[in-house]
Amino acid sequence: MHDYDEAASTDIFNTMAGVREGPYVQPEIDEDADGEYLSPGQQVFEVERDRLHITACVHSGEFYSMHRGEAWFIGGKEGCTKIVIKSPTEDEESNLCLRREIDLMKSLYSHQNVNALLACCTKTDPPQLITEHARYGNLRYFLAQKCQVILSLGSVVMKKRLLSFCYDIARGMEYLSSKQVVHRYLAANHILLCDGMVCKISNFGYSTDVIGDTQFFEMTNQFEISYQWMALESLLQRTFTTKSDVWSYGIALWEIFTLGQRPYFKDTQSEVLTKLNKGYRLLKPGYCEEELYRLMLACWKTKQESRPSFADIISSISQVSKIIPVKRASDDRDDKVSGKIRRPSLQRQFRVDHYIVRVTREVFRGKFSQIYLGKARIIDDESDSVQNVAVKVFTDVSTEVSSLQREVDLMKSIPSHENVIGLLAYCTDEAPPFFVMEFARHGNLQRHLVENRPRFLTGDGMSSQRQIFSFAKDVACGMEHLSNIGITHRYLTAKHVLVFTNTICKISSLGYVSDVTHGKRLLDMAKEVRHPYQWMALETLTNWTFDTYTDVWSFGVVLWEIVTLGKKPFEGFEQHEVLARLRKGYRLLKPSHCSDEVYDTMLSCWRKESNERPSFSKLVDVIKDHRERTDKLVDFTEYK
Repeated sequence: MHDYDEAASTDIFNTMAGVREGPYVQPEIDEDADGEYLSPGQQVFEVERDRLHITACVHSGEFYSMHRGEAWFIGGKEGCTKIVIKSPTEDEESNLCLRREIDLMKSLYSHQNVNALLACCTKTDPPQLITEHARYGNLRYFLAQKCQVILSLGSVVMKKRLLSFCYDIARGMEYLSSKQVVHRYLAANHILLCDGMVCKISNFGYSTDVIGDTQFFEMTNQFEISYQWMALESLLQRTFTTKSDVWSYGIALWEIFTLGQRPYFKDTQSEVLTKLNKGYRLLKPGYCEEELYRLMLACWKTKQESRPSFADIISSISQVSKIIPVKRASDDRDDKVSGKIRRPSLQRQFRVDHYIVRVTREVFRGKFSQIYLGKARIIDDESDSVQNVAVKVFTDVSTEVSSLQREVDLMKSIPSHENVIGLLAYCTDEAPPFFVMEFARHGNLQRHLVENRPRFLTGDGMSSQRQIFSFAKDVACGMEHLSNIGITHRYLTAKHVLVFTNTICKISSLGYVSDVTHGKRLLDMAKEVRHPYQWMALETLTNWTFDTYTDVWSFGVVLWEIVTLGKKPFEGFEQHEVLARLRKGYRLLKPSHCSDEVYDTMLSCWRKESNERPSFSKLVDVIKDHRERTDKLVDFTEYK
């Protein structure tokens, strides 16, 4: 359950036998009738369905539906009470499971941090379970939707509030474990946030009584429990104990201090299991105290007996709460975040947390990383605005955090340039690590050329010529900047050039970049990085070395891509075939619509001896001259 949809269709109400809809009229109550309503302190009794009034559907799933409603004199409470009604589907197994859940909840006495069973309807099918209504919905939804409000509390107050959530959950779980109940699916979305910001454990449909000496239970086939919250032994053996609940509690802590982020992001079950077997655990959230993160790690220990009990957890959280400093007046400036991101670019403070960036859609998926379109709110003394951003997320966290950190460190060290992609923010101490970059409205250059090929071919010839050389000039200027500060790109292609508003091009994909230091220009290529051979210099294919002049070779290939409007170089040739041809002196053929002068610029980049190739500074001058020419250097009427 989360924040309820008031506009949800009421058609489903008609399938609930005996439940009244429409204007509500308080029913006549025979106070002498057994079980009609509850007196304070009485155990839950059966109620008649006409005592329930449905107001909205809040969830409709494969096995159950949830409705918000009202009831009079229910659960020992006077007057009208807001309630939630859980009903099964028409499936017989769902009916039986809900009846077992009702029986389990009947066995639990009232506890401040456990969602209470107010009443039930079990005399006829379908059975219905009636619980108290949570004013703020489930905890994950609340954290994600209200993160900026939480931030506005300031760091000290915010941490105290989040710790109070952790404390409530631990108390509720301690009570359940004392009653020998295994929850089996403890997660932030199964925690309800009620009046007074009190957290209560809910969703006992997955729970099991621990009876006698039986210490574990196999997971029923009906329920698909999300693997991200499951303990290692649960993933391996499909077994659940109080100690596996402790593991899940640790995940819930992580959710709380990431303000509702999903653990393990898009990892599959097999990927999560592989990482856990290798010893990987979720990274420390940004606002989490070291002592609390150590508690999370203790909950995720491989050996069950090494994990703390819920009583131990309560004690630990109490201790963590004591070490949070009292807020001082001097903290106001730091604490008044008001739910906004501090601008990272002015003071070069790049670090942000997951809840700041809102991902909207995926635009690229690779083996190690994914790129998403997102939105971020940036604030400084002059502006306060929401802007589109690109978010690069590393999915293979166990092996690629160091690679991401190297890329982040390098991007931080590069002085700002209009033709090099800018780093806005990053986060490497949470899972999944990511960084935030400028958003390229028109995508990569190769795709832009292909998609706009008809416009270039049918438009004004001189305008098209000037435009493509503007692309080439931007690429050359960006590469000149990197070369001047000792940076080798190693993977310059049209796909790794981004096109922004006003068709300004910027060099991107700096994950392949190397720092050229102490005059050493030759750098061995890391084994894990696979470069497309079509853009690689002869010495790179032969000796696997990279320097500024191998980037010049790649620029020549990019210039060929630009002039051909996005064609693929050496298409259909394997790497050994390309190498053999280059050794014999073969180079990419001159495009039919390209002048000898422009082709000579390409050939100069592909000279066998690297010291005979032009510098990027020279190339910038040459390309600028091409752009300003009034004679036809590229005749698109001859394009083939």
